[in-house]
Amino acid sequence: MSMQENYQAVEKFLNDNNIEYYTNHPFNKFSSFSVGGNIDLFIIVKEIKSFLELVSFLYNKNIDYFVIRDTNRVLVSDEGYRGIMISLEGEFENFEFLDDGILNANASAILERLSHEARIRNLSGLEFVALVNSRVGSAVYEKLESFGMSLMNIVKNVTIIDKRTAAVKEISRDEYMSISEEDKNYIVILSAVFKLEHDNPESIDNRIDWYRYIRGSVAPMEANIGPVFEDFEDVKAYEMVERVGGLDMKYGSMIWHKRFPNYIINNCMHEEENTQLCKASDVINLIEDTRKKIEQHYDINPKINITLLV
Repeated sequence: MSMQENYQAVEKFLNDNNIEYYTNHPFNKFSSFSVGGNIDLFIIVKEIKSFLELVSFLYNKNIDYFVIRDTNRVLVSDEGYRGIMISLEGEFENFEFLDDGILNANASAILERLSHEARIRNLSGLEFVALVNSRVGSAVYEKLESFGMSLMNIVKNVTIIDKRTAAVKEISRDEYMSISEEDKNYIVILSAVFKLEHDNPESIDNRIDWYRYIRGSVAPMEANIGPVFEDFEDVKAYEMVERVGGLDMKYGSMIWHKRFPNYIINNCMHEEENTQLCKASDVINLIEDTRKKIEQHYDINPKINITLLV
């Protein structure tokens, strides 16, 4: 089948199952960073059952798809994305606290909200993500680490779907940690189970206040894309960007954040008359130019955390 025939088949399935979707959907309207071309088929799934049925349909038709985890880690080229993008909302944002500190959280639950809800219940373990606006699926996928803390330390198991088989599996933390980087490209995280510990409110509040203070010193609060590069051994990514002159670099309206130089700021995104200047190509050029300078200076090829869709 041609790509157009595939789209027609998918649209019929979506209509038959009352699943929300948009054709030729502008990513710059969906992304808080305000760049990116149009997506051929953008699907919003709000029920877990509907998503599993959609994945099974796509698998049987041999049609590929991309499930977006966090928009600040995804960049769509100015020419657009010739494919299917799926956003998990509705039921995927749900979570549930059980007995003995067990937290079941679906893929699109926000870490900051979970940290707040855990505090209400005098549960410790999520204080270090008190100001992290990332989704569970993205954080687990990236094995989030911050302030010397790892989210994976409190994960008990993860429920995933394998795009190669459309099979749903619940795996332990150790099984998940053993998945290769190549195999990770084929999995979609549906939910995770966390084990938290009871603690007194004052101790939890003190840790939350401390992490909030520190995070305000190491990461921007405004809309941005990043962190772009991964740390390399004992060298922090922001140090690499600074050392190679990143703070003096500029492409169009795109610059490295002066205070947090592993994040990119779009200077035109709040200026309505200049929205045509917001180009994904400028972001790509800024990242690639900086990457080359880091490679030359440090003799390493830094890993980039941003997924580029074309």
